[in-house]
Amino acid sequence: MLSLITKSDIVNKQIMNTLINTIKQDLRSKTEQIKSNFQPFAKIQPLPPDKIFHMKALYEACEDKNKADLSIGEYKDGEGKSMVLKVVREVEIDISERDDLTKDYLPIAGDRKFCHYAEKLVFGSKCKALNENRICSVQSIGGTGGVRLAAELIKKCAPKKIIYIPDPTWINHKSIFTRCSLEIREYGYFKNGFDFLHLIKDLKAAEEGSFILLHACAHNPTGTDPMPDEWKQIFDILKEKNITPVFDSAYLGFATGNYQKDALAIREAVSRGIPCLVAQSFSKNLGLYSDRVGCLSVVCDSEKEAENVFSQLKAIIRPMYSNPPTHGSLIAGTIFSNTFLIRKWKSEMKEMSKRIKDMRQLLYRELHRKKTKRSWDQVIQQIGMFSYLDLEKEHIEKLRNEYHIFMSPSGRASISGVNYGNINYIVKSIHQVLENEHFIANR
Repeated sequence: MLSLITKSDIVNKQIMNTLINTIKQDLRSKTEQIKSNFQPFAKIQPLPPDKIFHMKALYEACEDKNKADLSIGEYKDGEGKSMVLKVVREVEIDISERDDLTKDYLPIAGDRKFCHYAEKLVFGSKCKALNENRICSVQSIGGTGGVRLAAELIKKCAPKKIIYIPDPTWINHKSIFTRCSLEIREYGYFKNGFDFLHLIKDLKAAEEGSFILLHACAHNPTGTDPMPDEWKQIFDILKEKNITPVFDSAYLGFATGNYQKDALAIREAVSRGIPCLVAQSFSKNLGLYSDRVGCLSVVCDSEKEAENVFSQLKAIIRPMYSNPPTHGSLIAGTIFSNTFLIRKWKSEMKEMSKRIKDMRQLLYRELHRKKTKRSWDQVIQQIGMFSYLDLEKEHIEKLRNEYHIFMSPSGRASISGVNYGNINYIVKSIHQVLENEHFIANR
């Protein structure tokens, strides 16, 4: 009898184990099915690529030997190659041989030495606001990062979150201010040339206490800037209406080859006691594109206000990217703090500016020599890295698709991409596209 009970128990236990295993397998299967059906990003739709970087990618993928990259705002040498400034190479070698450097975090606001010398560069060592400690500065992730920090500060602290931007402007400006929930309004800037009267009209109608984006020099994409007297009239209106300028200063040194001269508009505003925000980039003038070196400075009414703004900027930076990288700011700070090195840097910057000016003249002469349709005066009248060519969308697409010449869809051409090796091909291509056009251009 005992043995029968034992056998029965064993059978029941086996049945129970089988049942439990079946249930476990069923649960595991259902769990895996639930997991496979959980797709939080399944309905996300693709967005179009960034227009400028897409053009660069298309150029790099193009295998045709006859091609030209007039898209992205990077300086190229006379052979069409990216270059590292000699003074930057020299400093990098010295840095690599130092045994006192570590990989410690920078403070939230970045390299203090770098920011100090960046301030002196753009405002001048005799600037009253600087000497009264009314300017606070933080290291930013390039010029773009500086503009973004400025927008975040406006969003967080300004009573009116309205910003006026020029029409046209750099393609990324709208994206930055939209991300920060600022109300964007446009002011007239360019119509077959710099439209000063339209600009003044729109400024007079602008809302008091708002903000305005200004390109410090070498306006992107048009390459046209106000004259010194025109800047003064602009600042008269801004001061009267308590409108705060946000300077995007990406091309200081490229307009004239002189950093201080290109900073004229910024210095004029500060000398008039106008509070302002200044985003500097050292991508172009130092060639530190991949190092993302920038500086945001805020000119305030008092030292106490500057301290308060500085604390707010650090509070914005900390949850965004915590603190900036060291390498690029160390290079820039080393150059800016050494009289000999800064002289070498300014000499190289002048050479880069001169090459771009020379290429403008060359492009202008060759287009005229071939009697290419259109007036090309704007090529030599505009300044800086870009020229706003008198081409329609159809022209630009044809240049890209049939001649492998890549530029922004707006007609913005990076003059740095022109050199003696490709000038004939570029001019020949533009000439043929315009010669064979079958539509009316209204630009």
